Amino acid sequence: MLPKRSRITKQTIEKHLLKGRRLKTSRFLVLYTQIPSHTAPQVSFSASKKIAPKAVLRNKLRRRGYDAVRPLIPFLSPTAVALVSYTNPDIKTTIPEMREELKKAFIQARIYRVNEQ
Repeated sequence: MLPKRSRITKQTIEKHLLKGRRLKTSRFLVLYTQIPSHTAPQVSFSASKKIAPKAVLRNKLRRRGYDAVRPLIPFLSPTAVALVSYTNPDIKTTIPEMREELKKAFIQARIYRVNEQ
């Protein structure tokens, strides 16, 4: 799990992300925006009941997502806010593969600072 300051609050989702931009990859749907008043990037994961009917599987998907994104957090823009939802939950996908796909999505969304890595 990420520290609380790195996760999105419900109010942020309702106020900013519903009007934000969307980016779809083979496994994820990323809703993202930039909020100038933020001083640290925030990322959260969600898995719907349509994707994973059992709570055990939804929780496992969220935990794996947080494990994949944790090393990417320092390279995200400080004003970046992203909500990542699963579109194709493949439990056999490795965390490094997920990390690489998320990194490409964040670069495409222009919230990842490429020049520092």
